[in-house]
Amino acid sequence: MDVLVDLVAFSLALGISFFAYMIRNRFRGGMLWRPWQIIGPAPLAYAAGELVHVGQDIYGNMWWLEVGHLAFEGLFLILLLYGFYLFYRIWAPGKG
Repeated sequence: MDVLVDLVAFSLALGISFFAYMIRNRFRGGMLWRPWQIIGPAPLAYAAGELVHVGQDIYGNMWWLEVGHLAFEGLFLILLLYGFYLFYRIWAPGKG
């Protein structure tokens, strides 16, 4: 059951990634291009982390799989945080 849940989360992350890249392409050359360059790949990092989580479900909780999963989750959160920070700086100039 855990593998199924992780595979569904992986599939949803790929779908979110598709739409994030579509939004990113709409902003090409505009003010919001830079934030979406950072936000766009973030769901791919989450999807990679879910694949590692599937590996944990199949092979057990090996330490290097746990480290990989946490690294991809951390990358996902850092990309989102930095992308939304850049987004905020554009929408609230002088405050960031």
